[in-house]
This record gives sequence, structure tokens and C-alpha cells, in this order.
Amino acid sequence: MRPGDRLGHGVIRSEPPVSGAEIRVLHEDDDILVVDKPPSIPVHPCGQFHFNTLLEILNIEHLKAKSRLYTVHRLDLVTSGVVVFAKSSTMSNKIASEIRSHNVTKKYVARVRGVFPVKGEDIKSSCLKTCPKATYEWQDDGRLRVSVGIQRVSAIDGTYGCHDDGKESVSLFRRVKVLGDDVSVVECEPVTGRTHQLRLHLQFLGFPIENDSMYGGEHDPTTQRPKVFSVTKGMEGRNAPSTKEEEEDDGREEKRQPTSIFLHSMEFTLGKKTYKADLPTWTGM
Repeated sequence: MRPGDRLGHGVIRSEPPVSGAEIRVLHEDDDILVVDKPPSIPVHPCGQFHFNTLLEILNIEHLKAKSRLYTVHRLDLVTSGVVVFAKSSTMSNKIASEIRSHNVTKKYVARVRGVFPVKGEDIKSSCLKTCPKATYEWQDDGRLRVSVGIQRVSAIDGTYGCHDDGKESVSLFRRVKVLGDDVSVVECEPVTGRTHQLRLHLQFLGFPIENDSMYGGEHDPTTQRPKVFSVTKGMEGRNAPSTKEEEEDDGREEKRQPTSIFLHSMEFTLGKKTYKADLPTWTGM
């Protein structure tokens, strides 16, 4: 080296591994791509994730980097199911506008703790006392309509809570099936689109989603996790196994957040078209 020479250095950022499960294509045309997202994969770059995201995986594996996709909505990292991507910014803005205008319907299925009530039965959750302005009522079609404010509780771990001063959120719920003595399968439809809305509303009603330790569902550390894979820039596909250290760590830390919860986006209706994903085996349907 000589005086005046500049030194440079690069940082190799390690990202958490994600599921190596198949990403099924449900529909594709010139405007959109619809896929069935496995749990444990974030939809778009955020936090520690950049390349290990559904968006980047599809850009590399499906489009072969010849073009790019645009996100129009998202699912939580731990949630599975239907995700729609636009193939142009124009289409992305168009679909986003339809979502804001409530012209898009999304339906989910959840497995919850407790026997979810049917029309006419009462809700006895102690959480109802914490938000006096919250309302719930049975509709003519047998669904339970819930309206409650939601606001962020912690910016550190990204949790939200029900609060009278929060933003209004509305959801519809209907019991589909009872599994055993204390588990139900519930159909869920968010009318608004607040962060963690369905998870919070079900906790609020006293029926938290199973395996959702963030919102009242007991986390079972023995739940089998999918084999994890890592994606790095320039790598061909996701078929690069995680390191031995990653696999060992994945098995020994029992208090970590689950990589999946029992919440699945099963339908996305845009205009006259409905895109559906297969129901998970845990629904018993």
C-alpha cells in the first residue's frame, strides 16, 4: 500500500433461513402471479430478510430475473396461503386501490383453542372488559362481526393490542368444525386490513390461534418445523441446505417464536375472479 490509497471493505449479511417447502403457483397471466405461500417466509424484504423473501425467491426462481414482481398485499411471516403479486407498477397500484376501496375479499381459516360459539351463544372472554367501546354481534348469515380498535404495543417486537383509542378494525368469524373437546376450525374474513388483525380479534374473543405464542396461543416446541433452506444472491434456487449450526440451533431453542401458526389464507377474490389455495391438513377438512 502507498500513502493516499483507500481501503474498502464489504459486509456479508447473514439472513435467517426460511422454509424449503414448494411454492405452488395457483394462477398466472400477463398481469398477476398468484401463489400459495408456505409459512416461515416473509412476503417482501423487511428486518433481517432481503433475499430470503417470497418476492425475491419468485423473482429469481420463477421469473429468472427477466422481469420483476410488485407486492400488493402481505401475509404475516408465520401465516400461509394465497398471495397475489402484480407484474407491473400500474397493476400493483390498481389492485392496491381496489383493496383500499374494499372491493377485494380475503378469507382465512384458523384453528383456535376452545369451542368457538355459533349464532345465539354468548361470548365470555375477559378481554371484552378491557375495551368498552368494542362491539360484537351476530349477523343473519350466522357470522360473528367484531369491531375493536387496534394499536401498536411494542415497536421492539412488533406486537399490537386491542385498545379503544386504536384504529378501527372489523372482522367476521364463523365456526366450521369442532376438533376434539377444546379445538375449533374457524372461517375468518377481515373487513379492514390492520396488522395482526385476525390474530388479535380471536385472542380478544377468547379463542387464540393455536401455536401463536405472540397472541395467547400456547407454543408447542415439539411441533415439527419444516426443513430450512437459505437463499443468497446468485444462488441457484433454494436447494442449499442450512448449515449444521443452524439446524442444531433450530432444534434446541424451545422458547423461540414458532415458524408457523394455524392460520391460512384460503381465498382471495378480485373482481369476479376468486383464487383459492388448498386447505391445510390441520383443518381436518
